[in-house]
Amino acid sequence: MFSRMHVRTLILSAFGGVALACLAMGGVALVASLRLSSHLSEVAEQRLPSAEVLGLVGEGQADVARVLAALVHQRLADPGLRRREMDRAEAALVQIEAAGQAFESYSHEQPARDSWRSFQAAQEAWRREADRTMELLRERDRLAAAGKPMESAEQRELYERTWEAWTAQARAYAATS
Repeated sequence: MFSRMHVRTLILSAFGGVALACLAMGGVALVASLRLSSHLSEVAEQRLPSAEVLGLVGEGQADVARVLAALVHQRLADPGLRRREMDRAEAALVQIEAAGQAFESYSHEQPARDSWRSFQAAQEAWRREADRTMELLRERDRLAAAGKPMESAEQRELYERTWEAWTAQARAYAATS
């Protein structure tokens, strides 16, 4: 069949075949780039922002844990510094709450939702212990402001309860990691 064709016809046929192959490759590339664009949009609009807010949750928890570790010690007695640190912990708790709500506003696949629910349970346990520790620390500060020395029986007993609460908070914090 090819032997009866003129050279011109053979060249045009080959050129047509190459053009069709290029057209097919272009179509495949177009479909692939559209899919890639869709995936990149999902990453940019959903996954990266939700990872960023998860970072804010972790950062807030670490900040609260650091503040509580500092405030639990009796040597940190400056009322102004204690108040600033307590304010910092309260601001971090607000950050955690806002970041958690932001995370939930993004769509997630089922494994991520399951992991989030599991993390939330551990985080709620930590939050209860952190709140309890903060309340005991506030009570210590109220007693100190009322003139109760740290060596008094009431302050020593409160320190023991605070230490136990802080230890429980530290264990619960480790369970969220």
